[in-house]
Amino acid sequence: MLTNRERTRANLTPLRRSAELSRAAELQAEQMATAEKLAHEVSGARYPTLASRLKLVGYPFRSSGENLAEGYTSGAALMASWMTSPAHRANILSAKYTETGVGMARSKSGRVYSVQVFGRPR
Repeated sequence: MLTNRERTRANLTPLRRSAELSRAAELQAEQMATAEKLAHEVSGARYPTLASRLKLVGYPFRSSGENLAEGYTSGAALMASWMTSPAHRANILSAKYTETGVGMARSKSGRVYSVQVFGRPR
């Protein structure tokens, strides 16, 4: 996992993959692809907030975060972009997270939407 490669370089504990966080990430990627809109909260979506998505998938969290992107078809290019963005980099390298999940979806026009959700369970 590219995220854990970056965390290892920063002397941080690797994140575990979480099925629940992956489902929440997939759901948001699908919602963004349907709306063809990059946003943490997609107005009119069934599950507009990260908290609502985490509740749906049954992930009781102590802390959570989310990285979004559109247009990347390569994981390496996506990670390189996130690592040059202070907010995205902060999520990737945050010691408060212990788990992660990733989701991707393609819109009708062919645009790729990517989501990574971070969490620490209660």
